[in-house]
Amino acid sequence: MPSSDVVERDVRGSRILVPLSHDTARLDSVYTLNATAAFIWDRARAGAPEHDIVTALTLEFDVDTDCGTRDVSAILNDLMALGALKSIPDQCA
Repeated sequence: MPSSDVVERDVRGSRILVPLSHDTARLDSVYTLNATAAFIWDRARAGAPEHDIVTALTLEFDVDTDCGTRDVSAILNDLMALGALKSIPDQCA
């Protein structure tokens, strides 16, 4: 689920996430999403379960399930760490 602590912007064709915070150190940071991260971000903020994101990623980018699982897990963890997601969708949903 997306957090209200981060806003998404499209700047000259690049997708970026900008943290909103009272902590001035965080205000100096923006995060650019590559194609894989943007793909995962779109599905996670729509509420897709992690295993569905993995399946979609492996089909879209023609990667094996192990690689897709690692990529999705890492990117979801990164999005959680920067506060863009409040929770990672449950794999059993």
